[in-house]
Amino acid sequence: MILTKLSAEEISALESTRMNFQLNQTYPLSCKSEELFDDHFLLSYLERVKKEVQAPDLLVAASIFSKRYSLVVTLPALMMMTVYNKRMSWKTEDLVLTDSLSEEWWLPGIFHQHIVTYEIDDDHRLQQQEILFKELFAYHLSPLWSKLNKLSGIPVPTLWENAFSYIKWFYETVLPEKADPPRVEDDFEWIGNADGNLFASRKNPFQSFWHDAKRHKEMRRTCCFAYKCSSDKIMCNSCPKK
Repeated sequence: MILTKLSAEEISALESTRMNFQLNQTYPLSCKSEELFDDHFLLSYLERVKKEVQAPDLLVAASIFSKRYSLVVTLPALMMMTVYNKRMSWKTEDLVLTDSLSEEWWLPGIFHQHIVTYEIDDDHRLQQQEILFKELFAYHLSPLWSKLNKLSGIPVPTLWENAFSYIKWFYETVLPEKADPPRVEDDFEWIGNADGNLFASRKNPFQSFWHDAKRHKEMRRTCCFAYKCSSDKIMCNSCPKK
């Protein structure tokens, strides 16, 4: 396992996934990721999200938050794994949610306080993927989703599908142009079939959504409630409520 530094190309690629390399934290919704694991802070944070996205209640606010958050938490690390064959250390205590990258919409970025990357060789690829997935899911998103469910009532499967929707888009649309197609396909298959313990679960929560993707089924299994924040209240084309 060899420690490496980020190249200019890798930095540019990570910036395309909303990873920031300068800490901009003046926005009311900017915070350290580890702060979100405190119930009192998270409840207050959801109230601020509710106001920002004009959600009718905390359940909808939690869903919108999970969509914005899972994108910036998962895609940079997956980009490094699949495109550059590197595992970026992705511990919760190192991550900071930064200012919105848009004045019109709340689109936060992510800042990593202590970037460390390791080359992934073929002999240890599975081991490195498992370490990364535990940091991404078992130790991060899974406990955070449980807290969101407790505080807002948002169904946990909805949160996982929100996260998977971005991962699916990333592996089907973005990465095939940046990496070796067989590697993209293999990594996406592994994401959908990795052991549940990497998600702190008996079963991989992405598996059913992954099977839908392989069958080219565009309809979601759960509603993300984003339509409730729009003025026209129009549901997206993949909404199961349509």
